[in-house]
This record gives sequence, structure tokens and C-alpha cells, in this order.
Amino acid sequence: MYNLKKLIIDRDIKKVAISRFLRTIPLDTKVTKNAGPFDSTYIKKYIKSLDVECDVILQNKKSGIQTENIKYFRDVNNLNEYDLLIFQSYTFNLYTGIWEQDTVDYIDRVFNEYNGHIAVIYNDPNIQWNNPYPMMISRPFVGRNIHDKLNAKEFKKTQKDVDAFKNKEIIALFNGSDWETYWEKSIKTKDSIEPKTIIKIDLSEYIFHSRSLESNKLFENPPKKLTSRKYDICYFGSDRKGSRKIILDTLFKDKLTDSVKKQWIGYNPKFKNCKVYSKKMEHQKLADHLENSIMSLVIGDEAHNDNIKTFRFFENNEMNVLSLIHISYDTKMELIKNPVLREYCYFEKAEDINKILDLIKSNKIKYYDLLEMQNKEIERLFKVLIMA
Repeated sequence: MYNLKKLIIDRDIKKVAISRFLRTIPLDTKVTKNAGPFDSTYIKKYIKSLDVECDVILQNKKSGIQTENIKYFRDVNNLNEYDLLIFQSYTFNLYTGIWEQDTVDYIDRVFNEYNGHIAVIYNDPNIQWNNPYPMMISRPFVGRNIHDKLNAKEFKKTQKDVDAFKNKEIIALFNGSDWETYWEKSIKTKDSIEPKTIIKIDLSEYIFHSRSLESNKLFENPPKKLTSRKYDICYFGSDRKGSRKIILDTLFKDKLTDSVKKQWIGYNPKFKNCKVYSKKMEHQKLADHLENSIMSLVIGDEAHNDNIKTFRFFENNEMNVLSLIHISYDTKMELIKNPVLREYCYFEKAEDINKILDLIKSNKIKYYDLLEMQNKEIERLFKVLIMA
């Protein structure tokens, strides 16, 4: 996170706000079903640790949520009181064909009124910073909300608006090590805008190091014993398609893994011998389900591989389950340096899964001891963060 600190010092930034277009920025890390609240909560925490003011600006007003540091954008008289606005990217899927009035007005204010710096968090190769004005030109209807067809009115945007958005300097806060590969492999549209300034931040490590300090214990609750775990492998996440789906299908549509007891959270992969929770699950409920499995899969998209330290790796450790890491995600085995633990955590083919499970179940090394080894690897990564 040192590079973010350097940016704040070099550009003399005294006040920051974190925000998002299209949807109100999520803030509750317990009930969330995606990574968004972790980004906003812990970037805010880091900035405040530098004695820099940091607010959250909401696009949509929700009763009871406004506090001194959480504001509805219409209640901010002058956006230029902020030296830096940090945005989470969001894909503009206008499935009803109607823009929400708050969305249009907030985007207009930022790109017509605001003169300060704009940064965008990049940690998901499926979601980029896209210019919404071409879509506004092609779908020029606005209502109180996206379903307000009865009262929707036509509005007009021009190429001048498109250019104002496109020409604004964007700073990427990139949660990875190789921006060029990330950008090349990420999913983009014709309206995606590549930032010119790239700031690399260790966001994953910072988030989970902070959470480990908050809980103040290695295992706040004793981990379930190996014999109490009903499933061999767990996967939680969305159906990402692309290279990740190809690998998962290759592994688990193989007859060699038919006998592996699987637990799948987030979508139905239609694998044999698989307990499915087809909907995403609140983060606070995940731990109970993960601890029913011996191992939890860590696998990335092409843009993640050898690049972005996915939350999944840290979450597995936090939730007392051993990570099973596909070698394509970490080809140099940087996450696990311990040569003994590597035998339990890295795999490539379907037959490797059975071998690793047999090794774990042989009890040659106690499962609790494997979890402790994994935690030491996490702590090693945290030490690198602290020293930076």
C-alpha cells in the first residue's frame, strides 16, 4: 500500500472520497456476496491511518445510513472539497433501457464540476472503467429509477460529454503485479478506458492482515477435525466462464474425480457427487460451509494468474480450510514456500486431487498442523506488506 501513500503525499492530497456509479457503494462486509465492501472499507481504513480525511459518497440515498463520513452525493455542495475521488468500477448493464436520474446527475457532476484527481480500483478483470456517455446517447431515457417507464423522459448527451469522460486522467489502483498482462487478458468493451497512470497496491494482503489483527487470534474458534468434514473439496464464487470454467470442467467432468465429494457455492456446475448452493452466500455464513470441506479451490482467470492475489486464498485461511491451488494460478509457487505444504496444496490434473486427498486422509501430518503451516505462509506475505 506504500504506493498509495506516496501518491497521496506527492499530489498533496488532504481529503479523499470513495464512491461508485450506477449502484450505491456497498459497505457491509458481513452480509456481502462479493468483494466490493472489502475494497471500500479497507481502503478507507488505510487512508484514515495516514491522517487523511476520507468519506464515502453514495449515489443513492438510503435512510439511516448517512453519517458524518457517509454522504449522499446531492448533500455534497462542492465535490472539489475532495482532492481525490476513488471509484469502484461497475459495468453499465442497462437492461430496462432507462437510466436512473441519480446515475446521470452524479456522472455529470463528476465530469463537469470536479477538477481533482480520479482513481479507480482494479482487481476484477471482468469489470473495467467504461465510458457511459455513448450508451446515454443511444439510450436517452431517464426516470426516478430503472423501472420507471411510465415517467421516463428523454434527455440529450453529445460527443462533448463522451470526450470529457474519455480525456479525464484516470489513476489505476491496481491490486496486482503485472498491469500489461491484466489489461491484455481482461474483458473490455469499445467504451473501456485504459488508465495512463498505474499505482500498484497490495490490497488483498492489507485487507486480510487488517482482519487478522481485528480478530487477534490464529483460530478464533477451533477448526473442525478432519473426520468432521463431510466434503473433500469446496468451490465458492460465480460462474466466470472463460479459462477458469474450462479448467474446472476438465478436472471435475473427469471420471477420476467422480468419487470426490464436492461442495459448490454460487452456481450449479452440474458435476457428479456435488452438493450445490446455487446462489451466492453472505460472507458471514461462508465459514460454516467451508469448514465442512477438507480443501477449498484457488483458481484464477488468465488475468489473475501469477498476478493478482485473489481474496480466496486468504479467505480459506481465515475460515480454517486448506487451499488447493491450481498450478496455473501460481506457476512459480510464490504463495506457498514450505516444501512440505506444497505437496498438499498445489495440483494440476484430476489424478492429483485424489493423491492429495489420500495424503491428507493418511494423517501423516495432522490436519491442524497443515492449517498452521498455511497460516505461517500467510504471515510471511503479511511481513512483506509491513516492510514495504
